Amino acid sequence: MLVLKRYIGLIKARSSMAFTINWLDSGVYVNHYGDVWVSDIHKTDNLLYGDERFNSISFQIYDMTGLEKVFEGEKEIKTVVGYDMGATFWKNKMKVAVVSDNNPMVEELYHVYKEGMAHTSWEINLFKTLEEAKSWCGSLKANFLDQ
Repeated sequence: MLVLKRYIGLIKARSSMAFTINWLDSGVYVNHYGDVWVSDIHKTDNLLYGDERFNSISFQIYDMTGLEKVFEGEKEIKTVVGYDMGATFWKNKMKVAVVSDNNPMVEELYHVYKEGMAHTSWEINLFKTLEEAKSWCGSLKANFLDQ
């Protein structure tokens, strides 16, 4: 019975992805929080790619500081890499900033992602604070999260 309850809990976690997307003038801010599946990160990418505003942005900030657990791993992040590599053919220039407050799972997946994207034109970097990521992306707008 305990296994069944745990499984049902995982289904509930998967059925409601914990993220917000805020579009900015020249970028997008994605905040993942709580319990996250790597495949959910891929789903947020699909939402971004399917939005016409994606064509005009120059950066993406993925804020992972609110994560409690990350499910799945290297295999799933390599799927994200595959789709993002495909996006580089029509979106040549992009900065991708990942913000993590020393979460070892996030940082491990970041390194797999960065290695997979190494031979593309996209720039990828890891930051400890949102302010550092905003500075690197060139978006120092004080209240950009309120948009």
